[in-house]
Amino acid sequence: CREAMGLMLVVCKIHQDGFGLIDSAVRKVDATKSMELKEHHPPYSQIIKHVENDDLDLKNNSLALLTVIIEKATTNETRVELLHSWGFQGLLGAVSSQMNRVHQAEFQMLATGLMTMTNDL
Repeated sequence: CREAMGLMLVVCKIHQDGFGLIDSAVRKVDATKSMELKEHHPPYSQIIKHVENDDLDLKNNSLALLTVIIEKATTNETRVELLHSWGFQGLLGAVSSQMNRVHQAEFQMLATGLMTMTNDL
């Protein structure tokens, strides 16, 4: 899972339409789910849940991917919509909780950056 998250991060970061590719893939997977699954696992929930994973590399890759997705989103409206949705999915609480537990410099930098982006929008 760590490698898949890292690969998605690289694609999103370096491809001209990295956001579009990742967002489209996430939404296509979501479209195949039953209504019950959609309610319990909204788009991006599988990435968000890894913020609390015990694997530090997976945790960092997840935060980095979410940050790059926001950075590469095509409009400010899209950024706000994503952050709003992720907030309902518990991202901000998870990041805040992990910031108190994980003291590794890279994680703290990624978490602080994501929280700052959230406050700026």
